[in-house]
Amino acid sequence: MGKKNNKKTKVAKRRPLVVVFSGTRSIQTAQFPYVDAAIDALKAKAFVSGGAYGIDSYCATEAIRRFPKAHHEIIIPWNYNQNEVHAFWCMNKAAEGLDVNVLEMPKPPNRSQHPAIFRNEYMIKKALKLAKVMDTEALLVAFPGGPTELVRSGTWTTIRRARAAGMRVEIHPLTDADGVIVGGEIEV
Repeated sequence: MGKKNNKKTKVAKRRPLVVVFSGTRSIQTAQFPYVDAAIDALKAKAFVSGGAYGIDSYCATEAIRRFPKAHHEIIIPWNYNQNEVHAFWCMNKAAEGLDVNVLEMPKPPNRSQHPAIFRNEYMIKKALKLAKVMDTEALLVAFPGGPTELVRSGTWTTIRRARAAGMRVEIHPLTDADGVIVGGEIEV
């Protein structure tokens, strides 16, 4: 008879993250469970998201609801696609005592720089800075419309900038949400 192995297998614990959300401005009803599953799988100390319509607002709202003890940063784009109702809801959550910070971005310093791109760069820098302070890792959770990288896409531009900054990226194409939760592609 062989010897029994009584050693317990160690399971690596996932460190809490600083999560940045990016995604399309439109989301279909069938895609909500897919996005919800991605949010539910997160374990984070802090969440950073934009204040634009669509994925930005939805992910920020759901992260605040699901993780009320985490720190939440809502970065509202300067004078562009602002979701005022969402910003007001987030400010109310802050007034209720939750750790929610709503910031309106200043005007981009360069006239040729699009306000949303400026905001997305700021969100990446903010997440990296928070991760350093919180002694953890930053992660971009992106919800592009599809799996094919596009040149003229704010979400794909954010993904490229996060990669360039050395941030880990998790991509959940909304086309994968065909009523079945398939999961995203995790880059390492």
